[in-house]
Amino acid sequence: MPGDRKCIVPKCGHSKYNTPDMKLYGFPKDPKLKLKWMENIKVKRLFNRYSYVCGIHFEEKVRCEARLKKNAVPTLHLGYDGPVPHEFIKHYTPERKCCVESCKRKNLYKNRIIYRFPKNIDEKYAWAQACKLPLPLPSKKIYICGRHFEEEYVTKVRLCAGAFPKFFLTGEDDEDVEQSDESSYDSEAVKTDEGSFDSDLELTPYQKQIRKLNREIEMLRSRILFLESNVIYPQPEASAESLIFARMILGDEEIDYTDKEKDLAKNLRSNISSIAYRFMKQEIGCRLPTFTAAEIFRFKIEKNDRIT
Repeated sequence: MPGDRKCIVPKCGHSKYNTPDMKLYGFPKDPKLKLKWMENIKVKRLFNRYSYVCGIHFEEKVRCEARLKKNAVPTLHLGYDGPVPHEFIKHYTPERKCCVESCKRKNLYKNRIIYRFPKNIDEKYAWAQACKLPLPLPSKKIYICGRHFEEEYVTKVRLCAGAFPKFFLTGEDDEDVEQSDESSYDSEAVKTDEGSFDSDLELTPYQKQIRKLNREIEMLRSRILFLESNVIYPQPEASAESLIFARMILGDEEIDYTDKEKDLAKNLRSNISSIAYRFMKQEIGCRLPTFTAAEIFRFKIEKNDRIT
């Protein structure tokens, strides 16, 4: 019961009953961070999973309005003198970097602009194929710097429509990049259709239009290759549920789930373990929604009522 929640720190005495305004924080799920909490509090074991630590034991810098910051540990008023075994370590957020392995300017972003991959799933995988990225893609947010695009598509805010990564993707430019500096980007040469390197200023409008069309043809070819290797062709005897599940495997994660997809996912989640469901979602990359234990329990009850 919520009114029975008590702080587990020895000699603290705060609970939801006698100090209702005091916030109580549950132990983290991460086993390493949970062990740090227990070592700071000097508790050898937790008698149940509903153990709490009140907010008076946390520094103000680790407390947010609704929750604790990542890697927060209790360090105040723990009932003993001396330093605590573990201090708060601010969570490290990695810098955004270019995804191209051969790009030698990954860490030189003072004058370099990087851009996110497109949201459209076909364009996203076409870019990934051009950049030689392994599948499934390494993360939801993938970045690429402007030096891999033609100048006419690069702006200070975003890439223009029709942009496609084309230059310095296979590692052949490594030696040239090591000898160049950040100021050389404005004068970098681009390859024309004849195979020679000329400046964009020397191209006629017709040549620019031809290059633009060739780039669109390359992008369409990449999409065709991706679809031929990844698309699922439904069989005549395929059920409606199998088609929905196929769309969930290939769908974009930023699209909202339909009611049929949620019902199918709940039915799947109620018949397999949470570990297997998490493996399908995170490791295999299936587009599956996340459910709480209460939602799955309620779904099982409703399912049993419909059967009976």
